Amino acid sequence: MEQLLNVGKNLLLGVFLSFVLIGFTFHQDVFAAACSDFTDEPSCSSSGYCAWENNMCVISLPSTGSLSVTKDANPNTIYLEGSGGQEITEITIDVSGFSIDKDLHTIFVMDSSTSVEATGWDLEKDFVVDVIQNGFPDESDLLGIITFSTNVYVEWDLNMSQDRSEIISHLQTLPFLTGFTSTRLALNEAIDMYQNAPFTTSEPPRLLFLITDGVPVSNNNNNPCLVQGGSAVQRDRAQATRDGLTDLNVKIIIIGVGNSWNPNILECLVDDPASDIIAVEDFNSLSTIISDINAKILATNTPSNINLIETTNSYIIDENNFSILPDSITTLGEGQTQMVWNNIAQHVGNGDEKLSVDETFSVSFDAKSTLAGVDLPVNDLTESTITFDDPDNAPMSADLPQALITVIDPFPTITVPSDITEEATSSDGANVGFVVTGDHAIDGPLTPTCDATSGDLFPIATTTVTCSVTDSSGNIAEDSFTITVEDTTPPTLDLPDDIELEAEGPNTRVFFDVSASDIVDGDVTPTCSATSGDTFPLGPTTVTCSATDDAGNTSDSFFDIVVVDTTAPELIIPDNISTSTGDQSGTIVIFDVSASDLVDGDITPICDVSSGSIFPIGTTTVTCSATDSSGNTSDSFFDVIVELSYKGQKEAQITSLEQLTLDADKKTHKDLEKAIKDIQKSLDEKFWASETTLDEKHGHKVFDEEKSAVKDLLKIQKDDPTTDVSGIISALVDVDRQLAQDAINAATSFAGDKKVDKELEKANDEMDKAQEELDDGKPDKAIDHFKKAWEHAQKAIKHATK
Repeated sequence: MEQLLNVGKNLLLGVFLSFVLIGFTFHQDVFAAACSDFTDEPSCSSSGYCAWENNMCVISLPSTGSLSVTKDANPNTIYLEGSGGQEITEITIDVSGFSIDKDLHTIFVMDSSTSVEATGWDLEKDFVVDVIQNGFPDESDLLGIITFSTNVYVEWDLNMSQDRSEIISHLQTLPFLTGFTSTRLALNEAIDMYQNAPFTTSEPPRLLFLITDGVPVSNNNNNPCLVQGGSAVQRDRAQATRDGLTDLNVKIIIIGVGNSWNPNILECLVDDPASDIIAVEDFNSLSTIISDINAKILATNTPSNINLIETTNSYIIDENNFSILPDSITTLGEGQTQMVWNNIAQHVGNGDEKLSVDETFSVSFDAKSTLAGVDLPVNDLTESTITFDDPDNAPMSADLPQALITVIDPFPTITVPSDITEEATSSDGANVGFVVTGDHAIDGPLTPTCDATSGDLFPIATTTVTCSVTDSSGNIAEDSFTITVEDTTPPTLDLPDDIELEAEGPNTRVFFDVSASDIVDGDVTPTCSATSGDTFPLGPTTVTCSATDDAGNTSDSFFDIVVVDTTAPELIIPDNISTSTGDQSGTIVIFDVSASDLVDGDITPICDVSSGSIFPIGTTTVTCSATDSSGNTSDSFFDVIVELSYKGQKEAQITSLEQLTLDADKKTHKDLEKAIKDIQKSLDEKFWASETTLDEKHGHKVFDEEKSAVKDLLKIQKDDPTTDVSGIISALVDVDRQLAQDAINAATSFAGDKKVDKELEKANDEMDKAQEELDDGKPDKAIDHFKKAWEHAQKAIKHATK
């Protein structure tokens, strides 16, 4: 035992505990049989919950969510089956109860009849607030509220906002109704609310809390459990209410207050009257059942019909001594053992089919192993799973964790290499190295003894090497291997890499070196299909060479000589071309491109836009290419930049304003027309020297008309925010800024003259003032400063050129 413990320490082994968070998901097929029952791919795939993998049918269900399962092998270090010692390990599986996080649809049906009284009504509301705050913090759980007395009121619908603060705030303001107890009518309203509530894929769990202190008024008309007595119409109405709740799979919890009502009258609504009808002495006592109510909410999301399918690998044998007997034990096709425990929840807690969060199913069994090794997996996880039904009875599944064991073989082992074949390094043979090891589970590494030593010189022949190891008890393990030394190595050819060079003419002279050497014969003269210094045509030529040693071993190889023409034509294109036009559709641009090739001479290039084409406003990239007769292509490009002149930019803003008039109201339409006229005035030919330059005598009037237009647009911006003219204002101001700046730039060429410099200083000051006005949101005043800057620049030019 002490030796076994030491082995465990050396292997860093202890009790192995595996824990996993296992996913699960909904699935619409029914588990008709374990996947291993299907023996062909069509029947396996048609099941909907299995997949055909590696010629076998395995469970395949997608998964999300979490479930706690642990698996333990103890001890996790055992001896090989049949070798004596501790051969048995105990496998223990624990499945902890869990709750599936599905979004609940919950309705509170609150009795506000006369007998409740105002103080009781306030306590009833406080109770529902506590339940919401404690049991439904997640707003994905939809909540609804119905109050009833003689009449029924939907106070909060499942379709409404699920902000808990909004729901609670509204609930706290609900008035006390007084009147009779119309229970059946209130339940009918709840049915309608459930039916109209939103959900995505599978139907949600539905929960209803009925809080009441009295029997339904006029038992026949408002009693949902009416079966006998009353008229046929009354009984049919009651049956319709019960059917509606049943069809929607509504879980009902009745909270009965006081002793003035008979719970038997409503017990038809619940699954289990003993647990689903909660009686309290009075409304003050409602606060004492909050924890019970939270448990009911949690139980709504608890899965049922939980089945454990545990499958051990084929080398795990003698599964027995079960703490809980499996419902079935099956041997699968590859020798695995599959054990199934159905409805595991029946073995714990209250014995029902649900495994609640405070319950854990635990099962253990003994097993042995016929395979030795470290960290061997106990389970075939492809055939191990947990299946269960979600709260909507939709089948789901979860994977199981793995348990690992270390299995010790107590006899010594010797490991020799596979038979070795070595090439001779000389006529004497070759020195050959090898590794032989011995081991024992208790003694540890053993030193082998062989009749030859690693690194010895072995002749050209086959030699058998025999080795053995002996443990501390005298047990011997022996094995052997062969070392064969042979001469099969052909000479080594030394050829150049493939040679590629540019053509010199129809034929090109090429020089190269080839040689060969043999490990036994030394230098060998190779023969080739071409000789160094030969001429080679355009294209590839394969040169094949061979060399043979005295033992008849031959090497063959080749290299390629490729004469190529890879020089592309020279493509000559213009630099980027910049021009301007007042035409918004663009302008004609003329340009020249040419190409020449070392072989072909002049070549006509091709461009994707031809010279003389109309180029639109903006930047157009012209791509050109030229290709020679060998397919070599040169590509290049240049940009043609067509800018809209200042006059053109103004005309573009007129177009934008005209578009705005189409949807403008009468007043804004009038102001827009006025702005358009002001801009049109600024385009008067006598104000302009060119498309981009103002007349030195009359150009200042452009700024005046522009200012009037901007003031019109500012008025529109203030009076009619729905008409966006801010971009047009910015565009007009930018044109005025550039007109002023262009004038300053022109005047700057005359800098150095005292008067010119003074006027330039004034012009730049006005530009700064204009920017300040723009920063203050006063573009009209900024235009005044642009005008003054332009005028100062004109004075500087006039002085310099007079």
